Amino acid sequence: MPTRLSEEEPRLGEGAPGCRTVTITHEPILVPCRVGQGALQDARGLLEGNAMAIFRAHGDAVVGSAIATSARAGVEGGVVALAAADLGA
Repeated sequence: MPTRLSEEEPRLGEGAPGCRTVTITHEPILVPCRVGQGALQDARGLLEGNAMAIFRAHGDAVVGSAIATSARAGVEGGVVALAAADLGA
């Protein structure tokens, strides 16, 4: 089965202030993917709104980057941490 977005809602990044976490799945494994607002701003320019609204506005890019990054680099420490470079900056 291909890697895809899980059915879990995006949420605040546990143990990573200022980050949001989206979970992707490669059945049966769930992989949390963390992105910070700074990485989003570096990749997408100056952003307005609250952190979750910004995250949701760029959700497709985040999910696509999370899938590509996990396939390319694996999952270090059980989490894919996305940087601006992963988001196409």
